[in-house]
Order: sequence, then C-alpha cells, then structure tokens
Amino acid sequence: MKNILILATAVILLSCSCNKSTKQAATSTSETTNTMLKTKWKLVELNGKKIASDKFFIDFFEANRFSAFAGCNNMGGEYELKEGNRIQFSKVMSTMMACADMQTEQELAAVLEKADNFSQYGNTMSLNKAKMAPLARFELVK
Repeated sequence: MKNILILATAVILLSCSCNKSTKQAATSTSETTNTMLKTKWKLVELNGKKIASDKFFIDFFEANRFSAFAGCNNMGGEYELKEGNRIQFSKVMSTMMACADMQTEQELAAVLEKADNFSQYGNTMSLNKAKMAPLARFELVK
C-alpha cells in the first residue's frame, strides 16, 4: 500500500510538472513573438563568418512582415512564427541593383530561404536550419 501511495504521488507530481513546462513553453513563444515585433537586428555573423560592417539589418513588423537591408538591395516579405521557435520566411522580394560586392547579400538571401527555426537569448538572435550551427546571428539595435 505504501508503494502504491508513493507511486501515485510521483505520477501526480510528474504530470503537474509536465503541464507547467507546456505552459512555460507557450508563454516563452508568446514572449518571443512580442519581443520580435517592431525590432531591428544587426547582422553580426553569417555562415560562421564575422560581419564587420554595420550596414546589414533585418526588421520585424506587425502583420508578419519583415524587411532587410543587405548592403546594396532592400529585401522584404513575410515571416511566420510557429510553435517551438520555428520560423518560415516567404514571398521574399528584393530590389535588383548591381553592386560591387554582393556576396554577403546573396548569402543572407539564401539564409532566409533555408532557415526553419530561430534562437533568441536576450539581445542576440540566430536563424538556424534544423539543429545545425546557426546560419546567421544578429544583435538587437536599440
């Protein structure tokens, strides 16, 4: 009888902690959504390479819209945040000006196509593909 009581108590505690984790995860996603809205992020690393320039940005707006500036051309489109810190960029458009160095810009455009999740820790955000190393890292612009 004592073992059954201990087992029942353990099951109840375990189920309570699972519900709490689920609620925290939902809150975390909601909080992340709120902190991404109306924010501007400076690109600091792309495909493992540091970006020294201050001219590469991505902005997140209401209505799931984003814009990015990649040194020469403006990009924009839609994004969708999903459960589990997943993100999907779509309807990405870009101006078509030819510039001297477009490598970073082309790499950033490729990252937006590949990225399927993001991580956000304080003032740092990264766009990732599956569980691989981050494709791009950004710092919040205040």
